Amino acid sequence: MTNINYISAMDPQSVLLGLIVNALSGGVMKRTISIFLLALILIISAASFSNAANTVYVNMKTDKGIISFVLWPEIAPKGVENFIALIKKGFYNGTCFNRVEPNFVLQFGDVNANLQGGASMWGKDFSIEVRPDVKFDRPYILAYGNQGNDHSNNTELFITLRPVERLNMNYTIIGEVVSGEKVVDAIGNCAVVKTLTLDGFSYSKPLLQQKIISIVVAETDSTVK
Repeated sequence: MTNINYISAMDPQSVLLGLIVNALSGGVMKRTISIFLLALILIISAASFSNAANTVYVNMKTDKGIISFVLWPEIAPKGVENFIALIKKGFYNGTCFNRVEPNFVLQFGDVNANLQGGASMWGKDFSIEVRPDVKFDRPYILAYGNQGNDHSNNTELFITLRPVERLNMNYTIIGEVVSGEKVVDAIGNCAVVKTLTLDGFSYSKPLLQQKIISIVVAETDSTVK
């Protein structure tokens, strides 16, 4: 989960402000230093505001409860833009988790039930967005599924149930779960049945439908009142 931003007595702005007050009581050199420190505070504050402004939350209502995600547009701008556009169109409302692989992933957004996904906001597949420092190093990561090549992102996404290093640099990570982990686990533990796609790929799907009632873009995650 991501940490909630807060200001403590020892945050950088507070420390620098104390130094400025002390410097203003001194000579020319100290006053020059105080001007530099004030500029530094403004830079830090602007960066903090920018990060807060770029934070995007998405709340997914399922028949098991609500799952909240934070999205990372600075990491995957196209992926986040596409997901939000599809959400606003109601694309995922009334769909289901079409694939559940125990202790691996939950997958959704496959409207044609063939593991191929659907049409993106641009009407076609788009390229993956990957970085070596953005990894599948923990559970509850949200990412795009693809067809095993670098240009097949569309509507299908998955949530990891454990760290999966072999996915690194192959799938576009766009965010992670910030609340509702127990809901994810409940869906991940549902009864499944093995099935085949038309081209013979074997995968597990829920024996009983695991429904996505709606997905909405929100200002905060579902736990913030």
